[in-house]
Amino acid sequence: TRQTAGAQGGISVKGTGGDAVCDTQGPSQTIRMANGNLDIQAGLGAAFIYFAQVSSSNPNASQTISATNISLSGGTQTDGKNAYIEATGGTQTITAPGGLSLTGGNANGPAPNPDPNSIDAPALASASSGSATIISRLGQQTISANALTLAGGAGGSENFANIRGDAGQSITVGAGGMT
Repeated sequence: TRQTAGAQGGISVKGTGGDAVCDTQGPSQTIRMANGNLDIQAGLGAAFIYFAQVSSSNPNASQTISATNISLSGGTQTDGKNAYIEATGGTQTITAPGGLSLTGGNANGPAPNPDPNSIDAPALASASSGSATIISRLGQQTISANALTLAGGAGGSENFANIRGDAGQSITVGAGGMT
């Protein structure tokens, strides 16, 4: 179990020169900022918060993240440098009473498929570009934010912003709206 709490200020997870990771293998992970922001920013390295529940004996595994504002920004220049929050097991709850923002990067992305009769779908959280992704794979995902912004990257390809819940999700957006 990992618990990280901060009263003020914030937490930055930045992959400026190499990968930056905050992870645990379970049974739970809690990151809570009372009056601060969580900034997950890929650059030349990936940046992510990762939770894996590896024991089937703990069905109540969970990842809980709360901060005034939460932002994820995909990587620049180099493919595969993504910013993401991921729970591979258990539930995931993300709360941002200010706002939640996901912005894709500007990596080149994969080479185009030369076969015009074949369609390649993005690989999502393991994309070969600079995406910004929140994903829960095996448990219910609950997201609550006053404002939600999803913006694809300004250049390259597959630099998307994505929220995905493979086992179901509930997203609640307040008066700040969704853009």
